[in-house]
Amino acid sequence: MKSKLAVTIGLAFLLVALPWGMKAADDDCEAPDVWFPKTPPPTNAQPDATKDCDFYQWAWQTFLYVTQPEPGGNGLPRFIGYQNPEDVFSAAAATPRFRKDPKVMLN
Repeated sequence: MKSKLAVTIGLAFLLVALPWGMKAADDDCEAPDVWFPKTPPPTNAQPDATKDCDFYQWAWQTFLYVTQPEPGGNGLPRFIGYQNPEDVFSAAAATPRFRKDPKVMLN
């Protein structure tokens, strides 16, 4: 369990640190100070279609938010507790994966 956490943290660090060393298309496209040390949840607002910066800021904010530990949690990143496809589409879920009567054809 500790090795998986270490790998997750290591990959998160690489994904965050490597692109910051590259020159951005918009030199003024920086992360706001309010994102650190605790990133607020992204607003998912409509980005400005004429600027790439809005999309990249949303992507980075989302990444930072989901990789931070849940407050009062066990120290694991938020995304560990998210539902996976098996949880969402299981037989007990509200949206089943397959029709109950596969022999009936739709017209």
